[in-house]
Amino acid sequence: MNEAIAAPLAAVTTLVLFAQSTDPISGGAGWIGAGLLGAVLSWLCLVHLPAKDKQLHEILDGQASERSKFQDTLLMLQQAATTESRINREAFVAGNTELRQAIELQTVKLEQAIAGTCKHQDRGVSI
Repeated sequence: MNEAIAAPLAAVTTLVLFAQSTDPISGGAGWIGAGLLGAVLSWLCLVHLPAKDKQLHEILDGQASERSKFQDTLLMLQQAATTESRINREAFVAGNTELRQAIELQTVKLEQAIAGTCKHQDRGVSI
């Protein structure tokens, strides 16, 4: 071999062997290990993590949408219950008013009957 070529070739070979034996990142697996590690790290940083971020954003947006729908449904149910409660309260008050009027009418009739009985007893007539 030519000495002009042999010296640089020996230096490159030494550099490759040194790189293969002392690579702390790839665990001493040499250039292949560093290449695999680099490929995995680049896949993780450029493909997997952005896809995972997109997936998380979709999940969170879906949860926000469902939460909004739930709150709308809850508000609608609350309004319906409030309306029903108001209607029931008005019906109760109306029924209570009718009952009060009926009781007052009966009270007046009983008072008149008692008063009539008292007048007859004063005259000596009993019913």
